[in-house]
Amino acid sequence: MKKIGISILLCLMLVGFNVLSAQAPKVVKWEVTKGAIDDDVVEIHINAEIDNKWKLYSQHTADGGPVPTSFTFFPSDSYELVGEVKELSDAIVNHDELFEIEVTSFVKSADFVQKVKLKDGKSIIKGEIRYMTCNGHQCLPPQDIPFEIKI
Repeated sequence: MKKIGISILLCLMLVGFNVLSAQAPKVVKWEVTKGAIDDDVVEIHINAEIDNKWKLYSQHTADGGPVPTSFTFFPSDSYELVGEVKELSDAIVNHDELFEIEVTSFVKSADFVQKVKLKDGKSIIKGEIRYMTCNGHQCLPPQDIPFEIKI
């Protein structure tokens, strides 16, 4: 019964999020940059600066919890992904009262890296970051942030 109540609460929150999404404050600032290049492999660094008292959730967030951070790289003939996006920052794991599960999150900042193999020496890498933030009193709707980086 508890899981049904949580599911209903999450559905209501997401419906409310859609209504409020145009008004949601931006509490995370994202920066996407190129890093070290080794022959034909480049690192794409993705950095999140998180406002005080807010949390950004890990890619490895359990079902039934907040929306995990995710990264989508749009397909291209000029590059291919090498492995998956890695979390470089130390995450905090604790029990979340709202979701009633253990969650993995970041505060202040979070750094991620994706290795990319270039097929023709140069490329424009496009994608999207999806994330959700909460501060203990409220959660903001999941947001999608497009990015583009020239290599």
